[in-house]
Amino acid sequence: MQAVASQPLAVLRSDGGASIGLGHLTRSLALGEALVALGWRVVLATSSAPGSITSMALAATIDSHVITAPAGTAGDARQLASLHPDLVIVDGYQFGHSFYIQLGQDGIRHAVIDDNVETAATSPEFVINQNPHAAGRMYSHLEPSELLIGLRYALIRKDVRLARSRKVHKESESPKVLVSIGGSDPKRLTAPLISEMGNLGADLRIAIGPANDHDAAIRSEARSARHATVIEPEQYLAELAASDCAVLGAGGTVWEAAYLGVPTLALIVADNQAEPVRSAEMQGFTNTIDGRTIDPVVAASRALAGMLDDPVRRADMADAGQRAIDGQGVRRVADALTKAAHRKVPRG
Repeated sequence: MQAVASQPLAVLRSDGGASIGLGHLTRSLALGEALVALGWRVVLATSSAPGSITSMALAATIDSHVITAPAGTAGDARQLASLHPDLVIVDGYQFGHSFYIQLGQDGIRHAVIDDNVETAATSPEFVINQNPHAAGRMYSHLEPSELLIGLRYALIRKDVRLARSRKVHKESESPKVLVSIGGSDPKRLTAPLISEMGNLGADLRIAIGPANDHDAAIRSEARSARHATVIEPEQYLAELAASDCAVLGAGGTVWEAAYLGVPTLALIVADNQAEPVRSAEMQGFTNTIDGRTIDPVVAASRALAGMLDDPVRRADMADAGQRAIDGQGVRRVADALTKAAHRKVPRG
């Protein structure tokens, strides 16, 4: 019993749903998995998350806690303090200055997972930014004890690493293309993409995210298409690993595909997605479509046709992705957090 009591407690504070997607939650859980493996007790604290996320947490031996205060407020921070965490890891854009001020007043050590300096934190112990465009100068206004930035710290889930070890290449008459526009697809792009890409001669595998609220329309479009199949959630990683290329929302799944050696088309539909995936394009493992300025459906179909006709380019993109992301980033982050915890004097 004493061994359990001495475990440090990390609280992952993140939300997700149809309007904001699930990327913050899934990458937080990836880090939580790695912390559990290093002996931490981990709790996912959330005010909104679909049941699939809490099931993922349970499978990773991560408890769940419901935040009832308005998200990102001082009341939210006070509820976190009531859990008596050794470290709070915050991932999301809704956490305001009052939230971080309250954490400081309560003496709660905290880290932030960030993308484009959206965080309102002023003195986090760690800043974690897994994106290829991340640079120390972005955080010169902060005084974190450590910056963990760049693809070296990409938060790749355990299941993704397992999928790479089990990856099987199968020869087929038609190239296989996975279409996955995030956990929620708020712009409702999936069904139009099926329609537009249906005549490219590819075997389309369609993933519907757990927070996607237009499941019926997507399934109907897939049934009417010549070569489109809706896959179940448990098939997603195996299908991604076996794909010749993928059409993805411009989020964390791009890094997962790169690690698996799958070249991608990344569809930008929000401002905060632009810099990360454009930097990834410069590194050679993705092709970006800016859906804020052009029709992403038509542009993605044309770009996909070009990729399907160019197997040499696809092979180069696959190699670039696997060179850029080695899958050990989440362990590097967890190691850094654990070493910092051991440097602290235990609370009495």
